[in-house]
Amino acid sequence: MEITSWQKPLWLLALLVLPVLAWARRAQPRAAWVIPHAGQWLRRRGCRAAWPTLLSYLGLVFLILALCRPQGPKAGENVRKMGYDIMLVLDISGSMQSEDYVRDGRPLSRLDAVRPVVEAFLKRRQNDRMGLIVFAGHPYTLAPLTFDHAWLRSQLARVRAGLAEDGTAIGDALGLALIRLGVLHPHSSSFHSSRFIVVLTDGANNCGRLNPLAAAQLCRKHGVPVYTVGAGKGNASSLAELDEPLLKAIAEETGGEFFRAPDSFTVEAAFRAIDAHRPSILQETQPRVKEERFGVFALAACLCWIAAWVLVTWRVSRPSLPRAWLSRLAILRRSKIPVEVKGL
Repeated sequence: MEITSWQKPLWLLALLVLPVLAWARRAQPRAAWVIPHAGQWLRRRGCRAAWPTLLSYLGLVFLILALCRPQGPKAGENVRKMGYDIMLVLDISGSMQSEDYVRDGRPLSRLDAVRPVVEAFLKRRQNDRMGLIVFAGHPYTLAPLTFDHAWLRSQLARVRAGLAEDGTAIGDALGLALIRLGVLHPHSSSFHSSRFIVVLTDGANNCGRLNPLAAAQLCRKHGVPVYTVGAGKGNASSLAELDEPLLKAIAEETGGEFFRAPDSFTVEAAFRAIDAHRPSILQETQPRVKEERFGVFALAACLCWIAAWVLVTWRVSRPSLPRAWLSRLAILRRSKIPVEVKGL
C-alpha cells in the first residue's frame, strides 16, 4: 500500500500521549484504562498476560494514523468509447451581456441564451469526448478534451460574461480549438472525420491576430467542420449587433451549419448533423487521483481491539480447578509427601 501524503499530520503528535498513558497505567493500575477487564491482566505475569495490553496500544497507534488521513495514488482508468471529439467554443465578451431575449417575463442575456445548448451537449452526448474554450479578447482553455462531463458542467457553471478582457477574437479561438483537437500536431492525421468545433457567439469579431475566415480555411484544410450558434437579434437596438453573415460564412467554409440560439430545434439539428459523420474509437486514460487510505488503519485498529477483548474475556471466563483441589495441592507441596492426584 503506497502512501503519498498525510492530510492531517498534526495528529501524529497524539502518539506522544501513549508513553504517558503506559506509565500512568503501570504506576497506578486500574481496570478501565484501555479496555474493560484490564485489571485481570495484572493477575498473571509473562508474555501471554501482556498480549491484550500490547494489542490495545497498537490499536491506538492505528487509530491515530487513520486520523491523519493517509492518501495514496489511484491508478488511472482506461476509458474506451465510440464517439466524437467536440470542442465547445463559448464567447464571454462584454457583448454577450446584451439582453436580447425574454424568458418567463424576465430579460435574458445572450450568454444565458446559448448556455442551454452547451448543457445539452454535455448531458446528452455521453460517448463523446468534449472540451471547453472561452474567449473574449483572447481565448482560454477552460477544459481539455475529456469524458468527465460532470466536471465540465461544473466548469461551465463558473462562466460569466465579462470575466476576461473585452473583445471578440473568433479567429484566435478557432485556432486554439484546432490545437486542442490535436489536428495541428506533427504526428496527427491531416483529416479526421470525427472532430468538430461548435462556436457559440454573437459573431461580432473585433480583435485577434487570426482572421476568422482564415481560421475557417485552416479548419477546412484539416477536415474539421465548424458549427456556429448565433446569439442576438441582429439589429442596431441591441448593445452589439449579431454578425450573422460571418457565422454563416465560417460554417459554409468548413462544411458545418449555422443555427440560432433561441430556436428550439437548434440542439437536435446540431446533433443530427454531427451524427451523420462516422464516429471513431476514442481512448482516454483518466488522470491518477488521490484516494483515502484511512480505512485500512481504522480496520487494523478495530481488529487489534477485538483481539485484545477476546483474550481478556477468555482469560476471565475460562473454567478453573475447584478450590478444594487447589488447597489440597498446596498442603501437599508444603509437606512434600508424594501423593497421586486422580482426576486432574
